[in-house]
Amino acid sequence: MTPAQLGYGVCFLFHFYVAFVNGGCHNGVTRRLLDNQFLSLKKSVNMMTEANNCYSNMPAAFYAQMKSTKTFSGGSIIVFDEVVTNQGNVYNSATGKFTAPTKGVYLFTWSAMSDPGKMSHPHLYVNGKVTGQTADNNSRGRGYINASNTAVVVLKKGDIVCIRDPNTAQYRGKYSSFNGVLLG
Repeated sequence: MTPAQLGYGVCFLFHFYVAFVNGGCHNGVTRRLLDNQFLSLKKSVNMMTEANNCYSNMPAAFYAQMKSTKTFSGGSIIVFDEVVTNQGNVYNSATGKFTAPTKGVYLFTWSAMSDPGKMSHPHLYVNGKVTGQTADNNSRGRGYINASNTAVVVLKKGDIVCIRDPNTAQYRGKYSSFNGVLLG
């Protein structure tokens, strides 16, 4: 629900409430029930719009993949440039970096597909340190292979997470991805 839709809904409920309560409802129990429901709704709206963002309490999450097949030089950050989900704007598709918006436990997954005769070794880095590794050794060229991994890490606000490959490697578009979500 967008903030505008929420606002229209609240206005409708408020007008309904005012019309009902002021329109001759003489049952005290009904009136107290409506009063309590209205106060509860008002508290909910205030909490959701507290930071001028109705989605500010939703968890940080992203899913990004390669738009097309790309080759990256050894040691460079692998940039997954097609963002499918980016709740909280936590992933930068220009730099390939995820920035933790808050302290917490995060789950990351990443995958890479290698073309026949190619290899890729995507590693998960947290603040410049290898935290997880994956290897696609397709040097014999017998079809395509895919490898993936998952890591659960504790991050502080502002920590940077990315994928790097220590070698020059090719990543197959649409089949190589990087994902993360705040668990709590």
